[in-house]
Amino acid sequence: MFTYKRRRIFTAILIGTICASVLLSGCRTPSAETPSDNGESQTTSDSVSAARRRQLDSFLQTVNDRKEETYNEEYLPLEQEWADGVFDWEDTFTSEEMDQLLTPQQDIPERMPNETARQDVQLFFRLLRQGYGGYDYFGGEEVFDQLERKALEALPDGWVTPGQLIEAVGCVKEVVTDNNLKIGGVPMVQNQYETWFSEVYFDRPEDAEELDSEWIRPSIAPDGRLCYTLAAVVTDEQAGQLPDEAVIGGENVSIDWQKWACTGLEDTVLSVTELPNGAPLLASRSMLADNDQHSVQLDAMARVGADYRDAPLLVWDLRSNSGGSDSYFRGWFAGFTGMNPDVKVSYAARLTPLNKYLLNFVLAAGWYVDYSEGLLNYRDGITFVLQDSETADIGESMVNQLRSVTNTLTVGSNTKGAMLTANTVNVRLPGSGLEVQWGIKLQQVEKIGNPDGYGVQPDLWVPPEMAMERLEKLCAYYQL
Repeated sequence: MFTYKRRRIFTAILIGTICASVLLSGCRTPSAETPSDNGESQTTSDSVSAARRRQLDSFLQTVNDRKEETYNEEYLPLEQEWADGVFDWEDTFTSEEMDQLLTPQQDIPERMPNETARQDVQLFFRLLRQGYGGYDYFGGEEVFDQLERKALEALPDGWVTPGQLIEAVGCVKEVVTDNNLKIGGVPMVQNQYETWFSEVYFDRPEDAEELDSEWIRPSIAPDGRLCYTLAAVVTDEQAGQLPDEAVIGGENVSIDWQKWACTGLEDTVLSVTELPNGAPLLASRSMLADNDQHSVQLDAMARVGADYRDAPLLVWDLRSNSGGSDSYFRGWFAGFTGMNPDVKVSYAARLTPLNKYLLNFVLAAGWYVDYSEGLLNYRDGITFVLQDSETADIGESMVNQLRSVTNTLTVGSNTKGAMLTANTVNVRLPGSGLEVQWGIKLQQVEKIGNPDGYGVQPDLWVPPEMAMERLEKLCAYYQL
């Protein structure tokens, strides 16, 4: 148990969703142990505590070794062909067309003539050709021209509803897997994977050796100890094929698979509270400064990362965080570690005239390609990060920044997977009024591959709704 000294800041600033106008800082010192009347009992207790801590330290070391391996790997820029498509960099929209694209519809029509819908479909693919960062990654002009013809053929004759237009354009999902490419709010992802959990716990991976090793995951048992459980990241169709029984530890065990998602979480930009042991708990469902109060709160948060630098234990709850700007968190991270975040990433930004106009960039048109080998930050204290299937985009950016710090453990389920493209822009199709969103930047974080629809895996697999409760039990079990 820790005793923490509080330091009051933000007086009269953090109100509403902030539980108190405080942030916690300073190094926590263990409270004094109560002497035992029974020396033998005290010795046994100390021995158990030491054994438990060795188990936790061993797990932390395994995760840290994996981070070291990732950050020591040679990392190269994105493959050239993904940023080398044939494109007329002078081809763009007229000023009149841009004004029309950026003018919101006052009334979204319930239906539109087929010809109007055709014009919107053609405009959608023209926007991708002239702006989408993943255009070459997913096949370029040859592939998207075929998809355009397919979308046009799918439109019904006569009148077309906005929903039918979205469904027609949805053929893009046969090729594209990108949660940040959307039309009418519908992401272009054919298969969104979900995490299915079981209430089965065992101490060693080999206890379930007959099961697929991909389902055997580190977890937190109901009593707080580190253990293993069964969790599968699958589509709904694949979930129906999961086994309903297995032999674990030599015994027949029934498996009741459940898909878990976070619900009932307080919708707040930022809250600062404590765990029962006094450790600071920072929770955020959004990094969007959509009003003056939120802007003041996030600006204040960005300046106080150093107050947590020496905390032996820190928790960030980023479950269901999916929007806003990561500039606030980057400021907090720089104070927390003493370094600007430097995640291992390679990227290519597609600075077409259209994207430059939408983002008000003055850089020359062309591809801006770069990469970072990344920097692993070393920290003695332990950081826990809670995540779930709705942790996306900015939320995933914050998770990845914290993953670049040693002794950090992520807890929960896979994140959403909205990372392949970034720096999103939005326009409106003039006929239907549907919003189109795409990312101008193609990126790969830590490893080759497309995480969209799948997400970032946790270090400890726990049903997200139970994550906080299990984390508190873990802290008690290991006397953190």
